[in-house]
Amino acid sequence: MALLYLHREGLAHHRNYLPRHSDSYDLVVSAWEFCVDKGGVLALTLKRRLGLGSYETAWTMLHRYRSAMMLSGVDKLSGTVEVDETFLGGVRPGKRGRGALGKVMVIIAVELKEPRGYGRTRMRVIPNARGETIKQFLLDNVELGSTIVSDGHRSYPPATRGNYVNVAHAVKPSGKQAHTMLPAVHRVASLLKRWFLGTN
Repeated sequence: MALLYLHREGLAHHRNYLPRHSDSYDLVVSAWEFCVDKGGVLALTLKRRLGLGSYETAWTMLHRYRSAMMLSGVDKLSGTVEVDETFLGGVRPGKRGRGALGKVMVIIAVELKEPRGYGRTRMRVIPNARGETIKQFLLDNVELGSTIVSDGHRSYPPATRGNYVNVAHAVKPSGKQAHTMLPAVHRVASLLKRWFLGTN
């Protein structure tokens, strides 16, 4: 299905990049490498595994797969949605968590399924965790009237007021770890960071 989509959308690799005899083979193998490695695959690794002539060819292949994965006009998340922020970037000395330097803040929303399991997810790099910033992310990605499960941060009441039901699972007073209070978001954040480290 993924290969058909790539061909239909004109995203399959042009013969200028790959020798004719290897088009189909390299396309299938690169798709396999991209899909099975949840830690992400480096363009340099793909270049070595396929015996490609240049790093740029491998990078282009991976970039086209990632572009094909971005769906436009998708439905918003709905029902009960877990939301939290995380920081993405390389390992650096200094403060961790909120206020960490040299990293970008990413907000993550994950649908919770009944009786258990997770649905779709949405992510966005955001400049800060202020109420207005979170509110705009929610309006863009979550159906009005949905229930937002958050960590009790002070930005969520104003971000959800009038549009969503806010259920706060305050982490500090509970004495529990954040990943036990908001397991869906933390699982997605963990996979995101593993992918990031695997591709940088």
